Amino acid sequence: MTLQDEFRTDLIEALKIKKCLVHFRKVNGEERRMTCTLDAKLIPESAEQKVSKSPRVVNPDVLPVYDIDAQGWRSFRINSIISAIILN
Repeated sequence: MTLQDEFRTDLIEALKIKKCLVHFRKVNGEERRMTCTLDAKLIPESAEQKVSKSPRVVNPDVLPVYDIDAQGWRSFRINSIISAIILN
């Protein structure tokens, strides 16, 4: 397991039970901060990810999360993270 794999696993586990403030660099070079989560209690039912009929290829380099402020699903590349802070 690589360090990036370990970090991804740890971040996912934290996101499942808390909110995190993630600072990352977008593909266009712009920096962004996002308060996000994977905690089902914090994601509205209307925003739950729908199950696709066609199989979707999972990219382990990209992490889909629920953006608390934008109230929608967003994603970022793991290797683009500048910092990640676990919030209460």
